[in-house]
Amino acid sequence: MPATIRQKLGQLRAKATGERRKPVRRRDGEDRQPGQVLPSLAEVYESEGLPAVKQLTVGEQQVVEKLELIDFIQRINTRQRILRNVA
Repeated sequence: MPATIRQKLGQLRAKATGERRKPVRRRDGEDRQPGQVLPSLAEVYESEGLPAVKQLTVGEQQVVEKLELIDFIQRINTRQRILRNVA
């Protein structure tokens, strides 16, 4: 999900400012690890210059629990590595 959001925010920024972001090199140690790194939602917001994600209010937390979305929220708020199928 954050990759989709990153792409959409990047397109909006490019239309608004007329400039594209330069590719960012991988962090130290990531070059040797296989797969693709998916940034967390907070990292996507930071890279696009948006304010940080706020904590959920009590009412929002109740809705998240009711709709059983806790795992999804934890997943998009955590940096992930997707391994490629090398066979």
